[in-house]
Amino acid sequence: MPIELPRTLSHAYLISGGSHTSRMDTALEFTRGYLCEHGIPPCGKCRACHKVTAGIHPDVTVLGPDDGKATISVDQARTMRSNAYIRPNEGRHKVYIIDPADALLPESQGALLQILEEGPAYAAFLLLTSEASLMLETIRSRCEPIVLPPDHEDTDPELLAKADNLATLLIQGDEFAVMKGFVALEQEKISTQELSDLLLLTEDFVSDHLPDTHPQKYLQAGRVLDALRTAREDAIYNLNPGLTLGRMAAQIFR
Repeated sequence: MPIELPRTLSHAYLISGGSHTSRMDTALEFTRGYLCEHGIPPCGKCRACHKVTAGIHPDVTVLGPDDGKATISVDQARTMRSNAYIRPNEGRHKVYIIDPADALLPESQGALLQILEEGPAYAAFLLLTSEASLMLETIRSRCEPIVLPPDHEDTDPELLAKADNLATLLIQGDEFAVMKGFVALEQEKISTQELSDLLLLTEDFVSDHLPDTHPQKYLQAGRVLDALRTAREDAIYNLNPGLTLGRMAAQIFR
């Protein structure tokens, strides 16, 4: 269901939760709201709305990691900051969609912070992330939060099955079984983004399974959740997925 936009749009939103597709769909709806020739709610039919939908509007920039990279560099963030001071080509606003925003290195988030605080009135920023806590508090405090409900409909069924199996293993398996599971994941050499998605889904499944588990499993599950949160935070700094999984295992059974 399309999100209902506020009548007056803020200069920055932090869109979290849901799936990557639902986050991007929400960002595009906000972008149409900023640029629609007929105002809010966006009509979806004018030239500007069509250009946004087609991905060809000159006043819309999507910022993500360069090819082969896992993070958004400080140079990319500074280039965006400089570009924001160039007036829009044809719309009322210039819109920057940062996806995933948690790929911004800490110093890149610092460069973004400056434009969020001092940028021109026509510049709008949409930050997409699976979980808002992955962003620096200084960034979160300068964005309006949009938290989407869980959405697994468009998620790769193989990834869903892997997350469900991992959640079950973490709750019910002994130390040896869990370690074998982590080793198997490490050998797959999954990317940082895939790891982040898997951990988020796994935490959802762990929470779903908790009511059906024996009370003595609560302590282990709690330690699992702490480890998952740590791994997601570590992903900001582009740690090797294998090292991250190893750290998770160590935290669960230490």
